[in-house]
Amino acid sequence: MDKSCVIPNVLYLHGGGDTIGGIETFLTDCMKHHKEINPYLGIFKKGKFWKYLKEFKVNNLLELKGGRYREFYKSVNAIYQAIKFIKENDVKIVISHGLYSWFLGSFISKIAKVKSVFYVHGEIKRSEINRLPWCIPLKFKPTMYIANSKFTAESIKRNIKPICPIKVNYPGIDSQKFEKIDEEYAKSEIKKIFNIPRDKLVFVMIGRIQEWKGQDVGILAFKNMKNKDKACLLIVGECTFKKD
Repeated sequence: MDKSCVIPNVLYLHGGGDTIGGIETFLTDCMKHHKEINPYLGIFKKGKFWKYLKEFKVNNLLELKGGRYREFYKSVNAIYQAIKFIKENDVKIVISHGLYSWFLGSFISKIAKVKSVFYVHGEIKRSEINRLPWCIPLKFKPTMYIANSKFTAESIKRNIKPICPIKVNYPGIDSQKFEKIDEEYAKSEIKKIFNIPRDKLVFVMIGRIQEWKGQDVGILAFKNMKNKDKACLLIVGECTFKKD
């Protein structure tokens, strides 16, 4: 068999838990639509995301049973499971999504001697890097960083100063989910549900309610907008952290 035709096995890593946001939606679509690789998804903690994946009939899931940082024995067990899986399935690349996955994925890829990628979905702050757990994997440089935007890429350059490449890859979506939507009907239903006059213009901010998502900027912009009495602003999303 021509080795150039062999489809490589890739292991994605995700912290799991109960949050279903942009990263989780993106990963779900990746798992379902990859054609040039065989993707596997390792989840460190079961929760709503695990159920979400099952609901969308995503295959090739690996439960790694990780825990919090202070639950050292669970982290070690998760690392061992992942390394064993990599060896048994000839995985070529480990792609970590999220800081927790990066923390464990750094050890996993280093010990298993495979390429590692850290996919960064948000701004990297110096305060996060200075936290004790993150200092350790910084010594284990990934093969590549992938950023979801130029802004994110700049935060990597500024706060990590990596010696490895940084590539910007804008996450895609499954457009078929939206093709059957009747836009005019959807607009009228939203206005009906929220009791919004039909002649008003509706602005919508969609995303988890977090400090870095910029809902405060949207609110301030709407407050300073001229003729705002002819419009309204809807903020759609759940709070991930109580302090938000």
